[in-house]
Amino acid sequence: MVCELCELKKITTWYFECEDYVIIECDLCRVPMVVFRSHEEVPEEMYEKAKAKCRELFGEVYFRMWRSSIPNHPHFHVVRYKTVYK
Repeated sequence: MVCELCELKKITTWYFECEDYVIIECDLCRVPMVVFRSHEEVPEEMYEKAKAKCRELFGEVYFRMWRSSIPNHPHFHVVRYKTVYK
């Protein structure tokens, strides 16, 4: 089975791309999301670099770090509200 985040077809808006990651619109929830180009887990510093770029592009934002529909490829969603779980 092919990982759809490894393929990264340009079907939604692409806000930014570099050699390590891209920031695109999620086709399911229609919010920006960071997708790392590597299918392997990435270092924490790379997450922090991507979060800084998101703040530069979108202002004050929060990050949903869980991976529900594609759990085995590093990515996260960028949202404008803080989510609280009980």
